[in-house]
Amino acid sequence: MKQLQEKSLCCGEKIIRYGKKRRQCTKCKKTWSVWKSKRGKKEKRINYQKIIKDLLEHKTATITAEAQKRKITTATFQKRVSKYLKKFNQKNKYSEIDITKKLIVIADAKVEYINKSWWTWYCIFLRDIKNDEAIICKPYCRKGTEIVKGWQEAFRGLEPSVLVKIQALVCDGHAGLIKVATDNKWLIQRCHFHLIARIQSRRSKWNSSRNKKEGQKIYNLAKIALTTKNQKILISTLKKLLKLKNLTTSPDLKRTLSGFCKHYKYFRTYLDYPKLNLPITTNTAESFNNCIQNLIFRFKGFKTVNSLKNWIEALAKNKKKMKCRPNYQQN
Repeated sequence: MKQLQEKSLCCGEKIIRYGKKRRQCTKCKKTWSVWKSKRGKKEKRINYQKIIKDLLEHKTATITAEAQKRKITTATFQKRVSKYLKKFNQKNKYSEIDITKKLIVIADAKVEYINKSWWTWYCIFLRDIKNDEAIICKPYCRKGTEIVKGWQEAFRGLEPSVLVKIQALVCDGHAGLIKVATDNKWLIQRCHFHLIARIQSRRSKWNSSRNKKEGQKIYNLAKIALTTKNQKILISTLKKLLKLKNLTTSPDLKRTLSGFCKHYKYFRTYLDYPKLNLPITTNTAESFNNCIQNLIFRFKGFKTVNSLKNWIEALAKNKKKMKCRPNYQQN
């Protein structure tokens, strides 16, 4: 027959409840605990989520400052924080992507030199075409500098259902990103800021520049080529830029202007497809990269790749989204 009631181990008799967690033998009256308490000092309940969030959101200046407040050594607090960080990453998740809507992707890389070698974080942000906030995807970490293969591997990490919904890619024009976009037949919107910055680095428009007149002329023509809706004005502007390219003495500026005149359509996708509400810069990705740089500065660098990898993961999971406003053109 099946044993319907548990018997005591001492006498094999019936057991009765004796308090909440104690049991008693009905024959010898011996009692014992069902849930044995742990030996030693009880652990304090710590809100580890708040500690990590305060460090990420600049509410806590540094680990050393927080350790001094708690009256413990920095090394002791660092060990505790590393445990809290693992728990934080295990508990929190990345934002879910709505695959029912059309998406655009903003991508940029963050390169850091750690432990005598270069490491790159490939950061991808997805935004609904009618929204102004981009979801932060899981950053892909790879040894070495930013390369084509790295971007291909990073985008393979996205689900096929997400890749199908992507309409356009906003990027700085890296060869790896251009290849991924062409392979997936996405539209390409190149960053205006990166173009202007390259031009200004060789021929600045400011008063301190030795080639102020040339810099001002190139800048004005580039702005017209990037924003005009009139095709005649666009063609004449590009011709003027090609003439200036032949006259300039800077090899880097020649390459920049030549590339712009050849691939000018990539910079004007936001005008050709207004319904996609494309941003004209990669400011979303740049802002996130600045957050990573700020984290590295406040922590005075990281000795290992894994430690930085864990903190970047925590940063992405804590922020979840970044502002990504489209460029609004006046009629």
